[in-house]
Amino acid sequence: MDVSKAKCPNCDRGMSVSRVECADCDVAMEGRFDISPLARLSAENQLFVTVFLKVGGSLKAMERVFGISYPTVKNRLASVATQLPRVQGVDAGHSSKSGPELLDKLESGELSVSDVLDRLRHR
Repeated sequence: MDVSKAKCPNCDRGMSVSRVECADCDVAMEGRFDISPLARLSAENQLFVTVFLKVGGSLKAMERVFGISYPTVKNRLASVATQLPRVQGVDAGHSSKSGPELLDKLESGELSVSDVLDRLRHR
């Protein structure tokens, strides 16, 4: 069951994780645990983000891996970004003049993912 989208069968509200345990030694913790925003993404989008990070943010590599066009990669990333919480000081990306420029520099290898994140954080 995908707990990130689990609905209560009684009231139809979202359910939360309340117990985690080690499969090896049976240590368990109970309480109310938040689910990571990335864990709330569909499995397909989690894979997309994972590959994006593994290829160092290269949109061209994403094109090759997924067999999709550059604009499709950008649109898919933008779509996934809308499913994540806002980060203070970071615009949604499309209205920012430097957003596309940063993506282009990331794609060309001029900037690393870390460089882009640093620049976005310090706007």
